[in-house]
Amino acid sequence: VLEFARTLTPDLGPKEILRSALHAMMGKSLISEAFGYLARDGNFELVARAGFSQKELPEYISSSSFDRFLADQSHPYTALPLVAADGNGYLGLFGLGRSMNPKLSGESEATYLASLAALTSIALTNAWLFEREKERERLESELRLAREIQESLLPQSLPKIAGAEFAALSQPSEWVGGDYYDVIELGEGRVLLAIADVVGKGVTAALTMSNLQAALRALVMLLR
Repeated sequence: VLEFARTLTPDLGPKEILRSALHAMMGKSLISEAFGYLARDGNFELVARAGFSQKELPEYISSSSFDRFLADQSHPYTALPLVAADGNGYLGLFGLGRSMNPKLSGESEATYLASLAALTSIALTNAWLFEREKERERLESELRLAREIQESLLPQSLPKIAGAEFAALSQPSEWVGGDYYDVIELGEGRVLLAIADVVGKGVTAALTMSNLQAALRALVMLLR
């Protein structure tokens, strides 16, 4: 069991963990037919299948019909649900055919497979947490880049004109925002000041701000 648990590393991803677990169960318990469903977007997707060629298995099972699928005793397999660690809901399902191992009694086999299913549930939870963390890091990296780009659109230096002194500071409340300012020297002692606050926050506001900056710079060329 411990050897089995060590193979289910989070970096495999949920689908590969379920497939790997199912393959291990089939090999250790001499099961020739099996399949696995994995929770996805509120439903359950068929992600692994071996055998049961005469059995029609739906590609997706809705969450509302999942309990009925589990309770149906007419199927030629044992349904083994993957229960969430907190006991609230299901992460997936194994459908297992009969074992050809003469050393396993019905009760001992059920206990053994239930232990493997519990370890699979833990591995799936860890994999989903691992994916969320990777996605969070990816989003932060993209937002950090967006912030650097946005900051580069603001004036990197301000004009120096006799009798006037300019200073500016922009501090977005999120990674990126919609604050915009510009100080553009027009020549002959003239300076164009622009201060804007785009409605909203985040990436949408930053995109609007970049469009405004480009349009303003283009219009200023007509004033010179």
